[in-house]
Amino acid sequence: MTVSKAEKAAIALCAAFLIFFAGWYAHGLGREGYYEISTETHRPAATAAPTRTVFVPDVLVDLNTAALDDLTGLPGVGETRAQAILDYRAHHGPFTRIEDVMNVKGVGEGIFQQLEPYVTVTTPEGGQTP
Repeated sequence: MTVSKAEKAAIALCAAFLIFFAGWYAHGLGREGYYEISTETHRPAATAAPTRTVFVPDVLVDLNTAALDDLTGLPGVGETRAQAILDYRAHHGPFTRIEDVMNVKGVGEGIFQQLEPYVTVTTPEGGQTP
């Protein structure tokens, strides 16, 4: 059996193709999620601002029953502020209206305005106040 020049070229081309894609896949470029698209402007590392994902809930977050994770994703609330809300609630009892969250150290008018569309409080009677 003899192999023509065209057949040798086709075999070499297929081999090169397989070698290229085997290396490409082995180095992780073939893994799902490898490519990340960012719309942010890249800054030098020294001035780069940290980014944080803000969770916007589908339902209102109840300040009287929310856990740390529920509060942490709200706009303007990180772990420290969320823990302050939980500590305030544990020390002073349940919130009677959403504006009471401004009594928590670190939550002022600006933070309250960010939170207001996403929070509620359950009253002792079981009703909610927006």
